[in-house]
Amino acid sequence: MAHHGSTDQAVLINTLEFYGIPRHISEPQLPVLCEAMLQYCREHAGDSADGIALLPGVRTLLEELTGVQPNVVVGLVTGNLEDIAWLKMEGLDVDALFTAPHIGGFGSDHMDRGELVRIARQRAEERIPAE
Repeated sequence: MAHHGSTDQAVLINTLEFYGIPRHISEPQLPVLCEAMLQYCREHAGDSADGIALLPGVRTLLEELTGVQPNVVVGLVTGNLEDIAWLKMEGLDVDALFTAPHIGGFGSDHMDRGELVRIARQRAEERIPAE
């Protein structure tokens, strides 16, 4: 079952559907399912970056962008649930390179990945209004 590029919530729904649990039953349970995922990830935070790595140049880019603040908001857009995303960034030792308090668009915000950039942009604009 392919899930690359999907949000965590969509992966949950699609996995349950694959195993015979229809969407109309699983979707109302998303808050409980997501909380179980978060609890597991918090309990295993030391393993949060296992199997992932920064692409070449990402750390340097984040460091350079962080150096231009306050004119630049450095945020994160990912299909992961927000807390899981930040655990992964901590595991990769780059969480401090994002604008604090952390900002972005996450799989916990919307099941449709296409909405996440819009959400992140809206949050950034609320944080630092255009002049």
